[in-house]
Amino acid sequence: MNARILKAVRLAGKLVLSLNLGSVLRVLRFGPGDFRNRLREIFELSNPFECRSDITTMVRTYCTGKGIEVGPADNPYCDPANTVFVDKFERAGQGMAVQKIENAWQLPFADNQFDFLMSSHCLEHCPDAIRTLLEWCRVVRPGGRLVVILPHAFRMFDCGRTLTPLAHHIEDYEKGVGLDDPAPWEEFERISIPAQHHYWLDFPEARLPDGRINRKWVYENGCIHYHVWRTQEMIELLRHVGCRVIFSQDKLGQRPDSFAVVVEVGKSQEPVAFQRKFKDNPPRTDASE
Repeated sequence: MNARILKAVRLAGKLVLSLNLGSVLRVLRFGPGDFRNRLREIFELSNPFECRSDITTMVRTYCTGKGIEVGPADNPYCDPANTVFVDKFERAGQGMAVQKIENAWQLPFADNQFDFLMSSHCLEHCPDAIRTLLEWCRVVRPGGRLVVILPHAFRMFDCGRTLTPLAHHIEDYEKGVGLDDPAPWEEFERISIPAQHHYWLDFPEARLPDGRINRKWVYENGCIHYHVWRTQEMIELLRHVGCRVIFSQDKLGQRPDSFAVVVEVGKSQEPVAFQRKFKDNPPRTDASE
């Protein structure tokens, strides 16, 4: 059979097997200009026969030795026998103690203290992703591992928002942006909030007296996604901070809305320069209206 015909048949088969109504609606909402790119994403990312890593297996493979899990909320993945759990919000995951921290980019631990750092659905809530990643690398020994699980740009309520490029992260880092960074708000309010009913919308504090979303409250309570990524953007960002990618998976069996990247931490002068830069003029951690 002609190679082109065979390729067309395979693509048609993928379309029939993997398209669903939700996917069609997500593609159509972008308009014709971006139609081909979104359709390609469906072909590549929605194949039900693709190999999807199990998070439990991934944690068992890479989260060995003494480690830390950042932002576990009420659903930690790591073993409490060898893991310290830290979260900005005082919660106990499945009866396990969670140490309160100010922010994910301010960890109260010494350099090179851990063999691994695990974080799921946390980094997107951090305004300065480079600063956060450098802090995570600081507390992990050279050759240790970062295991990050993140929402995929096209498979969560952020679908339709602009992907965050490396240049944007570098600019955020140079500016020292804080929680009140206004850059993502317009798209978050216009696209992410209406895309589903977020539990926090039921809190009276989430709205101002005139009914508008309380932007300051959203910032302070970690409800906003500052950034939107696919696997490739995250790999580029992690390489930028000096990490070596050892594993990545674009779709996870337990979290099909998410992707994972595992990297080996490399030590350079970058974290030291970073610490000097913010020693006397740290970024704001408060959120203003």
